[in-house]
Amino acid sequence: MLPIIKKQKKILIVGDFEEVKQTLIQLLEKNNYKIIIAPNGYDGYKYAINERPNLIIADLVMQKTDGLEMLKLIRENTYTSEIPFIFLTEKSATIDRRVGMNSGADDYISIPFKDDDILNSIKIRLDKKDKIDKKFDTVFRSISGNIPHEFRTPLVSIIGFTNIMLDEFHTLDKRELIEMLFNIKSASLRLHRTIEKFIVFSEAEVLNMDKANHEQLLSMDTEVNAFLLYSVINDKMKQLDNPIEVNLNTSYGKILIAEDYFNEMFGELIENAIKFSYKGKLIDISSTEDNDTYTILVKNYGRGMTEEEISNLAPFTQHNRQKYEQQGNGLGLIIVRSLSNFFNVEFKITSVPSEYTQVSLRFRKQKSYG
Repeated sequence: MLPIIKKQKKILIVGDFEEVKQTLIQLLEKNNYKIIIAPNGYDGYKYAINERPNLIIADLVMQKTDGLEMLKLIRENTYTSEIPFIFLTEKSATIDRRVGMNSGADDYISIPFKDDDILNSIKIRLDKKDKIDKKFDTVFRSISGNIPHEFRTPLVSIIGFTNIMLDEFHTLDKRELIEMLFNIKSASLRLHRTIEKFIVFSEAEVLNMDKANHEQLLSMDTEVNAFLLYSVINDKMKQLDNPIEVNLNTSYGKILIAEDYFNEMFGELIENAIKFSYKGKLIDISSTEDNDTYTILVKNYGRGMTEEEISNLAPFTQHNRQKYEQQGNGLGLIIVRSLSNFFNVEFKITSVPSEYTQVSLRFRKQKSYG
């Protein structure tokens, strides 16, 4: 078996502090880092674009584009914005440190430095970036592997059955025609659900990015009652063509969220519970409340989730998709989480693998006056 060879991490060092720079280069090369050197911020920015280093160490004060100007350029460029950035400078004043950190630097180390301090800082930033890159790679592979499937599969059914009906209409009996129409309808509904989830996910992301312009939504309320909940539950059962027994034990509540968005969040929880319940198991829906909050809990008895799966929830990511051959695009709980962020709802998942998953949404109550 061939040994696994780790690729050298590239570090760009920018500045004209020659004596310190040589000491730093020797230290980093000794610890298996590949070094790239730039004399000033202007060249450093060009090197960052061309070389795509894993991390940048730069002096704060430099001629021909200083450290702050370089950092601003780095953060504004799509190709370099995520590169970890450490300031290294002889200046030790608190204001300089604050300016550097507020400008988007990841760390600030004063000269003279201890070897362990700078090596630890580099390792922390590189490890953090590796984790982000790994999660991004997982999401990217999920998008490229699963999303085309979610569009292509129902489209193939729709086109395929339609062509058969057109080409062989006079040879098909009524039963065969009805069966094909049902298949076309089922595939169309699946495609419609996929597109709707994309739209809702995008809308939720826009709301969170531009919260100030949607303040009116945060003052709207919804009256939660059995009729509303059963209406959403029945709609989801029809969409999924999967009737399942539900134990509903909730009280009335008036909560701060627009009704359409509440229905979306609750509907996603119901869909998730239906998909991942064991056959023959029911779904428990209950509520709790105090003076200020109203909590809805949706619990299914099925596959469950590990702590790692809960902590790694990400758009377009489905865990063990191949093993369980499930449909979907992994957006359900992400939509709930994103809308929860916007409406200031406490979103929590508790689960035991192979036993149950419970999702709770803790809403703020609408205050009554008079």
